[in-house]
Amino acid sequence: MFSATACQPQVADFAISNENAALPVAFAPLGDGADRANDSPMTPEELRARAAVFARDAALLAGPLFEQRQTENAADQLTRASSSAASNYRAACHAQTHAAFTAKIALVSEEADEALYWLQHLRDCGFVRPDAVAPLLNEAEQLAKIFGKSSATAIAREEANRRQHRPARRRGLRKER
Repeated sequence: MFSATACQPQVADFAISNENAALPVAFAPLGDGADRANDSPMTPEELRARAAVFARDAALLAGPLFEQRQTENAADQLTRASSSAASNYRAACHAQTHAAFTAKIALVSEEADEALYWLQHLRDCGFVRPDAVAPLLNEAEQLAKIFGKSSATAIAREEANRRQHRPARRRGLRKER
């Protein structure tokens, strides 16, 4: 099971490839996620910590990418999307209504998916080594799936709640003018 206290930074070799250099970046691997399938459901606190660690790790990956013009935009987008997913999940956990939660969790899902896109983009363009970014990509895929399912469930419950509390329409009782 994921534990925020067990996330001590370890060094992995993220390398930014270009003609001149390969820059290492500190990264705390999050595991392959295979062990999550049989665990008990994750608590909101664990997911909040997991999203925060993901945002931190994405920022660590993006740091050296800001030094090159060709990767600056992707680094900025990755940092924004990953931190937005984490911060908006925190906000969703404090939502006052189910409708507010539904709106926030949909935003979290979009941002997590966007972070996944930017990681794939950086890998596919050859700006980071595929083997080095694989753990972060895996975590991005897992978080995008988790938040996507959470959003779909929240939307379904919101719609069911609306149907349940919608007043019955009376047929044939229209007022004539």
